[in-house]
Amino acid sequence: MTSSLYERTLYLNKDIDYIINSEIREYDLKSAGLSLIKEFQLAPPKVISQLERMDKEPRNKEIGMMQKNKGFAEDLKHAFVEARRMFFEANCIEDSDVLSIKKDAIFIVRKRCEEQITDNLQFRVKNQYLGYMYLNRVEFYYTSPTDIIDVKGLGPDVQTYHGDYMLDYIRDVFAGAIYSSHNELVKQICKFVSAYRLNRLEYGYYRRLDESFFYDVIDPEVGHMSIKDVDDNEQVTLDITYNYFNYLVPIANIFI
Repeated sequence: MTSSLYERTLYLNKDIDYIINSEIREYDLKSAGLSLIKEFQLAPPKVISQLERMDKEPRNKEIGMMQKNKGFAEDLKHAFVEARRMFFEANCIEDSDVLSIKKDAIFIVRKRCEEQITDNLQFRVKNQYLGYMYLNRVEFYYTSPTDIIDVKGLGPDVQTYHGDYMLDYIRDVFAGAIYSSHNELVKQICKFVSAYRLNRLEYGYYRRLDESFFYDVIDPEVGHMSIKDVDDNEQVTLDITYNYFNYLVPIANIFI
């Protein structure tokens, strides 16, 4: 029976903690706003023709302005649901196939879907992943062999602050889980956790992997405090428990 999850604008299957070495495809509706307006005739033909002649950025701004009309905004919202329904039914998608839904982006596990649903609606494969972990309410998606990790839930600055540190470690775990033996992966995880606990890593590994990207510091006079940056030459006492309990321990529990 076809899943009814298409009714959800945002959805995540929180029963899935991790996926290793199984294909995850992110299907994304091409030119979503314009495609829906054309498919469901949400604007007069003259307006649709004007939108079609626009470049992407000004067109999206114009559609954003159109949504100030509450009637149009509601029609567009329903159109998104209808488009997802058509995609689900065309591909006989069941609940177990769906990892996540983010408006017009649908993450499907271990299933290759028909992309062209109608003349106007095309759900293209935007990304393909071989690994996924859900840790501390954050989604991590791993692409192989390009060794890229996408993060959902921490904003665009996560790569700037953590790309060479905690995200690099999580990338290594994904790669080890896919390409190495279990024994090698266990050794890799244990070695890193030991170095982390003994404060032998660069400071960047101890920055909180959350929305703040702050360091937790224990000051002898003030006590616990959070600061934005720590100089590698600066002698500070770090509270390293946040990443340890929210990421390192859960990863160890998955693979060891």
